[in-house]
Formats: sequence, C-alpha cells, structure tokens
Amino acid sequence: MDLGIQICHGLAAAHARGIVHRDLKPANLFPVTADGQVKILDFGLARETAAGKGRRAEADTASVTAAGVVVGTPAYMSPPSRRARPAGRRAFDLFSLGAVLYEMLTRAAGLRGVTAADVLTGI
Repeated sequence: MDLGIQICHGLAAAHARGIVHRDLKPANLFPVTADGQVKILDFGLARETAAGKGRRAEADTASVTAAGVVVGTPAYMSPPSRRARPAGRRAFDLFSLGAVLYEMLTRAAGLRGVTAADVLTGI
C-alpha cells in the first residue's frame, strides 16, 4: 500500500507541474533508497500540458500528442491513447496507474494477450 501511495504522490507532483508521463508501468518504477522510496523514471514520452505552460487548468483536456500517434506500452495504455485520440493527463496516466496498482495487488497483468494487438484490442 505504501508503494502505491508513493506512486500516486509522484504522479500528482508531475501533474501539478503540468507534466503527463504517458508510459507509466512497473518497469518505470524504481525503489531507489534503503527505506523503500519509489521514484518514477523514464519521462521520455512525457509531454507538458497546457496547464504546465501557464494556461488555465481547464486546458488540460487539450491534446498532448499529435492525432494518429500511439505512444506507450500496450498493457498500460488508456483507451484514448490506444486509439491515438487527443486526451488529457487523466486518460493517459490514471488508467496506467490503475493497471499498475492492479498488477501490484494481483501479481498479474490485468490485460494479457499473445500479441500487442491482442492487448490493445482488449483495452
């Protein structure tokens, strides 16, 4: 539970700065201290939302990727990102967070398939 709370706080901190991670998954979560503190790494696909650029918070629903571009890891991708539709930070990161927390609790990925296309179809 502590690890899940830490991940939520880290994601909230990024979102407060207008940053959308867009590839949250277990492989990007690292326990880096002796006391078990978790860090969210690999912001290679991250984008800054309109709110992060000093615009009104309501602008967070603006597109954070170009239409037609799919980014992320299939088992953790939100439905809008899987369809390459514009979406705000909640669609990209909160769906992924839910998938990560589910996997932490069950020790199994929620969406499985033989191919990435199978997983994406499941989403």
